[in-house]
Amino acid sequence: MRIPLAWLNLVHEKTRFLVAIAGVSFAVLLVFMNLGFFGALA
Repeated sequence: MRIPLAWLNLVHEKTRFLVAIAGVSFAVLLVFMNLGFFGALA
């Protein structure tokens, strides 16, 4: 079984992985906040 190189990079550098997950989560939070503001105005 071969493990993809991208997965090995993510598992090897745990802090970078956590920072990336936090950044994506924050971006999703901002998108939902923006949708909520637009919904309140409509």
